[in-house]
Amino acid sequence: MSSNKNILLGYSGHAFVVAEAAGKAGISIDYYADKNKAVKNPLKLNYIGFEGDEGFEGWGKGFGFVLGVGDNNISTSLGNLVESSKRAIIDSYYIRQLRFRIVLPLVPELLFLPM
Repeated sequence: MSSNKNILLGYSGHAFVVAEAAGKAGISIDYYADKNKAVKNPLKLNYIGFEGDEGFEGWGKGFGFVLGVGDNNISTSLGNLVESSKRAIIDSYYIRQLRFRIVLPLVPELLFLPM
């Protein structure tokens, strides 16, 4: 289990399923980022802003990122945005046949789940 704080990018149906799968894999999610603060907050996560905003609070603070957007084009764009912000997409995890990418700061002690 990673002790890093992680941000869920996206906060709707697909993101909720990804968050559940991440939790079962021992990956905690502490914040969510989306265009707007959610009216309903079923996961009771703290809103950290929108990753597309210039002053996004999540950049440069050692957070990991969990891509929770179901649309492949948007998910790819988010992955590219995170990578360009000096993070690395370490691996793809397959949990219950659900594919999602998790982006974490590079930490040597991380154990990777088998694919």
